Amino acid sequence: MSGFRGRVTLGIVMAVLAGAAMLLAVVDGASAGTDRHGARTAVVTPTITYVANSTQKVCQLVGQTDNETGEPTPSRTASRYGIAATDQGFSFMHDGRVWFLFGDSWPTTTFQSHPNASTRYPADPSGFDNDSIASAAPSARGSCPVLDFVSESEPVPGAYANPSLTRNGVPVSLRINETPMAGIDVNGNVYATFTTGNPVDAGLAGNCPPGSVQPGQTCAGHPTESVMGVLEPGGTLQFKALYTLSAPSTPYGNGAKFVRNSIERGNDGYIYIWGAPGVWQAGESAPYLARLRPANIATGDGIEYFSGYLPNGRPNFEPGESNATPLFNDSPSCTSYMGQQWNPYVHQWIMIYNCADDTAAHPFGVWMRTAPNPWGPYSAPQTIFNPIRDHGYCYFIHSNGACPNGSPNPTNSDHGVGEYYAPFFIANWTTGTFATRTEAATSTLYYTLSTWNPYGVVILKSAIRASLPIVTPRRCPAQKPGTSICSRKRHLAATFAP
Repeated sequence: MSGFRGRVTLGIVMAVLAGAAMLLAVVDGASAGTDRHGARTAVVTPTITYVANSTQKVCQLVGQTDNETGEPTPSRTASRYGIAATDQGFSFMHDGRVWFLFGDSWPTTTFQSHPNASTRYPADPSGFDNDSIASAAPSARGSCPVLDFVSESEPVPGAYANPSLTRNGVPVSLRINETPMAGIDVNGNVYATFTTGNPVDAGLAGNCPPGSVQPGQTCAGHPTESVMGVLEPGGTLQFKALYTLSAPSTPYGNGAKFVRNSIERGNDGYIYIWGAPGVWQAGESAPYLARLRPANIATGDGIEYFSGYLPNGRPNFEPGESNATPLFNDSPSCTSYMGQQWNPYVHQWIMIYNCADDTAAHPFGVWMRTAPNPWGPYSAPQTIFNPIRDHGYCYFIHSNGACPNGSPNPTNSDHGVGEYYAPFFIANWTTGTFATRTEAATSTLYYTLSTWNPYGVVILKSAIRASLPIVTPRRCPAQKPGTSICSRKRHLAATFAP
């Protein structure tokens, strides 16, 4: 390979290997513009594929004893912090550590000889009206982190502390199904979104669909709005509400599109917020997208919402939550809790979310979609975790059906359904390999997953790979007599092989 032709071919290969999100290549019969030589060009994007049978449980993140193995968890949260179990677990980097935002948290009955459950805010025998926040030192990917919960000095010294949120000095409700949702560090300050507005906590009907409440249980309801808060200085878990991020037109109603949400920095200077309504049952929601500048996160000024594409194919963002349009639609829609992450190895945005839709092509479980940009276009879904296929049911999720001989089938006596939800990427844990001339890019995704029975959080890992770039020369186009441009420049076609 020599001359200009060799340099062009090598340049295209190196652009792919260096991680260009999209590759401009000449393709016969397709045009998305022209290059500086007037050649017709088209955009080629690699395909990201889940590696079959790669999903594994890494560990149980919270609790005293692993529900599957019977061994102590690395964090031993009951004996160290008086916390029996919790859910959710959105994570982000702050002050050199990985911080986890946990939802409704179960306190132990006692801690260090002090009554524990009765002192929680607010005092409620259900034990669900608590949240918690923990951090962990950077650890080797694939090894379970040891969580250090923010603890209180009174009335139960050393027990985990509950975060509080106040608006103009007045507490914002953080009771059942009202929790810290997502967080981000901006200039050393911790900003977090909180879900609130659960009608059950206001003594109203919970709007629970038939069959969603187990015998002997009451309707837990769901949040209907979200608030942006900032962590106050002083080493406590006191957050100050800055503004309402998303709310319905009438109190406790439906219609807010960014109740459950996740936050990530984009590659273009914006902070992106993906959102969905608070109702989490299948068939309720599609995902939406908003963005704002980091300088405006404390005020909420300038929030723009993705409202579709312009005629030239560029995304359109405009003010007003009512203008937000779905990024995609499942059938039926099922997006609620979701995690996003830019993956530097395959150079795509990865979205994961739990979905109960079940087809032969896409079994129920945790679904993955990929996109070159936060707004898309998103790929078709792939199931990266299925509780039957990937040893969830009967292992670390309770199964109401038959289990293989010898499987533990973990259970809580008051939780009949073995649900799973809230898949969130673990900050700074993604690993992978970049593409070479002969090997495709691969990546291992690490994410938390909440389970309802038994109640808790586990860490899973799943592998993905990108399609392999193949660059082949094409014939020279017609040229003017007496010129030798063809000897200096060859048109190339780039495709991607699985």
